Amino acid sequence: MAAARKEHMEAAEALAVLMDLMENSQLQDDNCDLDITPPEVTNNEIENTALHVLTTNTEAAPVQVDTTKTTHESEFLPVGVMMQIPDHSLELSQRGNEAESDMEAEDEQDVAYNPDTSPEPSTDSDTEMDPSHKPESIALRSPTKIRKRKPHQWKSNIRKKLRLEGDEHTNSVGKHQQKRELGPMCTSAFCKKSNLRNCSSLEETDRKEIFTSFWGMKSWECRKNYIQALVTAQPIKQKKNTTSSRRHTSLFYALKKFDGSIVSVCKKMFCSTLGISKRTIGSWTSDSFCKRSQGELLEADESELRTTAHKPKTKSPCSGKTKPVSEEDMKYLKIWLLDLPTVESHYCRQTDTYRDKKFLFPGTKVTDLHEDYCKSASGKSMRAVGLTMFRKMFSAMGFSIFIPKKDQCEKCMAAKVGNLSNDLYNEHVEQKNLAREKKEKDKDDAKDDNSKSVWTMDLQAVHLCPKTNASSAYYKTKVQVHNMTYFNLGTKEGFCYTWDECNGNLSSEMFAYIHYIHFENYVKANPGKKHYIIWSDNCCHQNKNVTVANLLYHLARKYNVTIDQKFLVTGHTQMECDSMHSTIERNIQMIDIFTPTEYAVLFRTSRKRPFPYTVVEIEYHHPVKLGGQYFTSIRPGKGKGDPTVGDLKAIRYERGEVQYKLSHNDDWEMLPQRVREVELDTLQLFHQQSQITQRKFQDVVSMLSIMPTVHAKRYFENLPHD
Repeated sequence: MAAARKEHMEAAEALAVLMDLMENSQLQDDNCDLDITPPEVTNNEIENTALHVLTTNTEAAPVQVDTTKTTHESEFLPVGVMMQIPDHSLELSQRGNEAESDMEAEDEQDVAYNPDTSPEPSTDSDTEMDPSHKPESIALRSPTKIRKRKPHQWKSNIRKKLRLEGDEHTNSVGKHQQKRELGPMCTSAFCKKSNLRNCSSLEETDRKEIFTSFWGMKSWECRKNYIQALVTAQPIKQKKNTTSSRRHTSLFYALKKFDGSIVSVCKKMFCSTLGISKRTIGSWTSDSFCKRSQGELLEADESELRTTAHKPKTKSPCSGKTKPVSEEDMKYLKIWLLDLPTVESHYCRQTDTYRDKKFLFPGTKVTDLHEDYCKSASGKSMRAVGLTMFRKMFSAMGFSIFIPKKDQCEKCMAAKVGNLSNDLYNEHVEQKNLAREKKEKDKDDAKDDNSKSVWTMDLQAVHLCPKTNASSAYYKTKVQVHNMTYFNLGTKEGFCYTWDECNGNLSSEMFAYIHYIHFENYVKANPGKKHYIIWSDNCCHQNKNVTVANLLYHLARKYNVTIDQKFLVTGHTQMECDSMHSTIERNIQMIDIFTPTEYAVLFRTSRKRPFPYTVVEIEYHHPVKLGGQYFTSIRPGKGKGDPTVGDLKAIRYERGEVQYKLSHNDDWEMLPQRVREVELDTLQLFHQQSQITQRKFQDVVSMLSIMPTVHAKRYFENLPHD
């Protein structure tokens, strides 16, 4: 045991040495800058790794890369506006065999990006499961805006409904209750001789009609009123015992036939005909309720005994909880909620689930909102609703506390809960794996083929400016800053194109311009690259639309290159450019940021090795658009039932033709749209800065006191606004 413990300790020490070596090396800035959680290691693996480290004690030498940038000018940028495009691929190709072998050795030690083993990026999710546990055929459920209450499906309400209708059911304690049935007639000899009881005068058909009518009532309160109308209390005429008794009245029972006549019956006949117990009758016919005389009963009309409505119970006025909320109070609550500052969600606005959502700034809490609402209501002499009612109205109006990231895969979630057939799920998993395999193949080809360049691109989650933890900024609206990222899978270059909401928007024309200007400058800087492959998600207004397609075709036609747009499966769009997002988020997490320019500086310095990100700040006079179209649609079909744009898996742009694929395994097919061979000019997209709302301007100006720099104050004071 001692020897084994000693060996284990030595192995642990050796593992610590290995971890130190890894930290001292530059593995933390690997090919994708992904946060990779070390996998679980067994004792045998620890001993083998430690032995290798102790015997070799080698460390991969970091590659020193010169970050000299080459300046290139774009036709889509105004004169004098230059973009610096680092020509790293040229420098890497000029290295000797020794440097290349060192770099390969370093890459082997780095943790490569693997979508099956790497942690999920911050902007997406990937749901995996065994398809063998799925049902054979169940329909896929459609998404809903919010989770709504469905009281009619609650077990307790179903049980109450069955009990109310007199049907067979199981009560709350698990006891089985039989269905209510008509009981036997009275056979008492006393009732036959009595002049006060006419039990024998009731026919079986009359009893069935009374029973059916009684159990057809819609509430227990209505039945209670019905019983109280048929039972009268009269003072006791004579006492057999001289001892005192708490009972001072005698109860007389009657049944009302459908012809309106009243028949006096005994208690047993009364309970048997109505199918209700004596205990319930006794509870409903206490002295406090039986005030009506037989004469009043004769004057009662049919509608009074058969009414299905009943007056609500009145509680003590001191509770204050039964007072209904007035329309003015509810109107004030709605106005107060609509006045909350919201921020647009770019990633999920194309889905039915989130299209009409209003997202509040991160960190907001419903309880804090309710407290502020109560203070505001008291200041306006309005009644404030409780937290429960506040939450219901908050959800009903489409508000949400957080800014959602990309939705989880709906098909995987449906399969997880058993709402997707095995065939559909297996096909979905096959398409997901196929897309990943094709992307990895393109990545490997880019390293071996100098004429090919492979990219991933995505828009980062919106940033807010100013970004500060000051309490005065909690409920203030802020300026939105966007960041479009591109990652080169071959050279590991990262590019950021950033703009605020005054200098651009999130339209398809804006994204088309950014795609064009990025790849145009890269084509100019790398004339040897003739084939460009771009991997992205399926966001229609960002990547998959006719505006983007026309500009990419314009680029391919102008520079005689081939451009392939390839799309990952929805819900499984993890890409290497997501590592740029996580690196940037870590860098700005604990920093106060007051202007968009400060964001650009932090984007650039988020990564140091192998080289910093290239950041381009876009101003409103930069974006342009085409003055026409080469083709009017990218739909792969024309008729009803033909494939749509959402079915596209890849699009290829070459001079004179556009091709498509509906599966990554398919062959390229010609797009059934005529491509016009015309010369198109470019037009200015924006002629002036976009204006922010008056409220947003007032909010940012009110936060000037917490901004330390004069530059930040000057920026916000000069913002265009309504």
